[in-house]
Amino acid sequence: DLLLPTTEERWRDWHTWFAFWGMAPAEPAVSKEWVEGTSEANQIFVQLILAERKAGRVPMSTDATEAAIRCQIIVNGIASLVTQNQQAWPAKRQKAVLRDMLNQSIFRSA
Repeated sequence: DLLLPTTEERWRDWHTWFAFWGMAPAEPAVSKEWVEGTSEANQIFVQLILAERKAGRVPMSTDATEAAIRCQIIVNGIASLVTQNQQAWPAKRQKAVLRDMLNQSIFRSA
């Protein structure tokens, strides 16, 4: 949950990220930052999944790259809802939804 907007600082980061969302295709510098941020987040997820796989908490058959993409989709979706209505998405709810979605979809079908 370290990438979720569960703190004021992380919420501001996500809010800024979404504020520049539409600029990325037209602005090379914004597009570059967007690609770098997405790639860095993906690598964090891959590393976490590999560590969990090694620890036996994730099936060895899990494709870490595919699971990382699915994790990004879920985190990005939650973050987009939080930036639209921060009051409706306290940290506890964000974490619960993330856990539920991971348990239901990521490692069962990856």
